[in-house]
Formats: sequence, structure tokens, C-alpha cells
Amino acid sequence: MKKLITGTIVRISGPVIDVRFKEGEEPPIHSLLTVVGSGRHMEVSAHVGGGVVRTVALEAPEGLYCGMSAVGDGSGITVPVGDEVIGRVVDVLGRPVDGKGDIN
Repeated sequence: MKKLITGTIVRISGPVIDVRFKEGEEPPIHSLLTVVGSGRHMEVSAHVGGGVVRTVALEAPEGLYCGMSAVGDGSGITVPVGDEVIGRVVDVLGRPVDGKGDIN
């Protein structure tokens, strides 16, 4: 199991969200972060400097505010593949949105 790292949202500009981590512990680019308390997700797109990473929200950012915590383990986005997803509609995180139940 990978170590979870925690940061704090410091800036929100539409779907672009800056998160500050302890310097030297920034998550890698293309890794997935989850906002604690809201379950919203974002993907790291750049290292800005000073422990700050710039992310892109993968879901509507409404309700997020500066000071909220975001966690990640350095892993990227994963989605299901294979015969089970043929003919299904999924969102960017691989969650089914077609009302046909879970994908195994």
C-alpha cells in the first residue's frame, strides 16, 4: 500500500485548483487527488513550486473552498477495461453513468 500524502487547497479558479503540500512531498504529475469530505477528484497537471501543485478538477468544483484537505497516494486514474465495459457509458473516472449497475 502506498503512503497517503495530504495537502491543502490554496486557490480555486474554476476547474483549476492549486493544492499546497509539504515541500518535497508533492504528488507526481498525472496523479489523482481526492478532496476530503466531498469525495471530488482532481488530477495533478503541474508543479508550480514551493510545494504547490496545479490540478484540474475532474468533477464540478462547486462547494470546494480554500482550506479543504486533498489526499493522494501518487497513483494515476484507473478505469475498468474489458468485455464488461463494451456498450456501457462511464465517466472520466470509470464510474458507470448509464443506470445499468456496477461494472465488475
